[in-house]
Amino acid sequence: MVTDLGRELRKLRLDFRLYLKDMADKLGYSPSFLSSIENGKRTVPDDFIEKLGKAYSLDKKSLEVFERAKDRCSSVIKISPHSTPSEREFVAAFARKLPDLNCESKNKIRNLLEGGNDDE
Repeated sequence: MVTDLGRELRKLRLDFRLYLKDMADKLGYSPSFLSSIENGKRTVPDDFIEKLGKAYSLDKKSLEVFERAKDRCSSVIKISPHSTPSEREFVAAFARKLPDLNCESKNKIRNLLEGGNDDE
Protein backbone atom coordinates (compact mmCIF):
# COMPACT_ATOMS: atom_id res chain seq x y z
CA MET A 1 0.00 0.00 0.00
CA VAL A 2 1.50 3.32 -1.07
CA THR A 3 1.80 5.76 1.84
CA ASP A 4 1.27 9.53 1.79
CA LEU A 5 5.04 9.85 1.73
CA GLY A 6 5.20 7.39 -1.17
CA ARG A 7 2.73 9.50 -3.16
CA GLU A 8 4.79 12.63 -2.51
CA LEU A 9 8.00 10.86 -3.54
CA ARG A 10 6.44 9.59 -6.76
CA LYS A 11 5.12 13.07 -7.53
CA LEU A 12 8.60 14.49 -6.99
CA ARG A 13 10.09 11.80 -9.26
CA LEU A 14 7.58 12.63 -11.97
CA ASP A 15 8.31 16.35 -11.61
CA PHE A 16 12.02 15.65 -12.08
CA ARG A 17 11.37 12.88 -14.66
CA LEU A 18 13.29 10.30 -12.65
CA TYR A 19 13.10 6.56 -12.28
CA LEU A 20 13.05 5.03 -8.80
CA LYS A 21 16.67 3.93 -9.32
CA ASP A 22 17.74 7.49 -10.17
CA MET A 23 16.24 8.89 -6.98
CA ALA A 24 17.57 6.02 -4.87
CA ASP A 25 21.09 6.53 -6.22
CA LYS A 26 20.95 10.28 -5.58
CA LEU A 27 19.78 9.73 -1.99
CA GLY A 28 22.25 6.92 -1.31
CA TYR A 29 19.73 4.09 -0.96
CA SER A 30 18.99 0.97 -2.95
CA PRO A 31 15.94 1.06 -5.24
CA SER A 32 14.34 -1.75 -3.23
CA PHE A 33 14.80 0.19 0.03
CA LEU A 34 13.28 3.34 -1.48
CA SER A 35 10.39 1.30 -2.87
CA SER A 36 9.84 -0.22 0.58
CA ILE A 37 9.67 3.26 2.10
CA GLU A 38 7.10 4.33 -0.50
CA ASN A 39 4.99 1.27 0.22
CA GLY A 40 5.16 1.61 4.00
CA LYS A 41 7.15 -1.58 4.47
CA ARG A 42 10.21 0.12 5.93
CA THR A 43 10.72 2.74 8.58
CA VAL A 44 11.76 6.08 7.14
CA PRO A 45 15.30 6.97 8.28
CA ASP A 46 15.53 10.02 10.53
CA ASP A 47 17.62 11.97 8.01
CA PHE A 48 15.57 10.98 4.96
CA ILE A 49 13.67 14.26 4.51
CA GLU A 50 16.83 16.27 5.07
CA LYS A 51 18.66 14.25 2.38
CA LEU A 52 15.70 14.65 0.04
CA GLY A 53 15.63 18.40 0.59
CA LYS A 54 19.32 18.81 -0.12
CA ALA A 55 19.34 16.48 -3.11
CA TYR A 56 16.45 18.28 -4.82
CA SER A 57 16.85 21.82 -3.40
CA LEU A 58 13.40 21.73 -1.83
CA ASP A 59 12.03 24.89 -0.25
CA LYS A 60 10.69 25.07 3.31
CA LYS A 61 7.07 24.59 2.23
CA SER A 62 7.92 21.44 0.24
CA LEU A 63 9.93 20.05 3.14
CA GLU A 64 6.94 20.57 5.44
CA VAL A 65 4.75 18.60 3.02
CA PHE A 66 7.22 15.71 3.15
CA GLU A 67 7.57 15.93 6.95
CA ARG A 68 3.80 15.78 7.40
CA ALA A 69 3.54 12.86 4.98
CA LYS A 70 6.29 11.09 6.91
CA ASP A 71 4.47 11.72 10.19
CA ARG A 72 1.23 10.30 8.78
CA CYS A 73 2.88 7.03 7.79
CA SER A 74 4.86 6.61 11.00
CA SER A 75 3.55 4.46 13.83
CA VAL A 76 6.23 5.79 16.19
CA ILE A 77 6.82 9.39 17.19
CA LYS A 78 10.33 10.20 18.36
CA ILE A 79 11.17 12.97 20.79
CA SER A 80 14.42 14.80 20.24
CA PRO A 81 17.22 13.61 22.52
CA HIS A 82 17.85 17.30 23.17
CA SER A 83 14.40 17.73 24.75
CA THR A 84 14.31 18.71 28.39
CA PRO A 85 12.66 16.43 30.95
CA SER A 86 9.84 18.97 31.16
CA GLU A 87 9.29 18.83 27.38
CA ARG A 88 9.26 15.02 27.40
CA GLU A 89 6.76 15.06 30.27
CA PHE A 90 4.58 17.49 28.32
CA VAL A 91 4.60 15.26 25.22
CA ALA A 92 3.74 12.18 27.29
CA ALA A 93 0.87 13.99 29.02
CA PHE A 94 -0.46 15.16 25.65
CA ALA A 95 -0.27 11.63 24.23
CA ARG A 96 -2.20 10.25 27.21
CA LYS A 97 -4.97 12.86 26.87
CA LEU A 98 -5.22 12.89 23.07
CA PRO A 99 -7.91 10.19 22.83
CA ASP A 100 -10.12 12.21 25.21
CA LEU A 101 -9.98 15.45 23.18
CA ASN A 102 -12.89 16.34 20.94
CA CYS A 103 -12.36 17.38 17.30
CA GLU A 104 -12.72 21.09 18.07
CA SER A 105 -9.99 20.94 20.73
CA LYS A 106 -7.69 18.94 18.44
CA ASN A 107 -8.18 21.47 15.64
CA LYS A 108 -7.44 24.38 17.97
CA ILE A 109 -4.24 22.72 19.17
CA ARG A 110 -3.18 21.84 15.61
CA ASN A 111 -3.80 25.41 14.48
CA LEU A 112 -1.82 26.78 17.42
CA LEU A 113 1.09 24.43 16.70
CA GLU A 114 1.09 25.41 13.04
CA GLY A 115 1.43 29.07 13.97
CA GLY A 116 -2.14 30.13 13.45
CA ASN A 117 -4.51 31.91 15.75
CA ASP A 118 -6.21 29.49 18.14
CA ASP A 119 -9.39 31.59 18.01
CA GLU A 120 -10.14 30.62 14.41
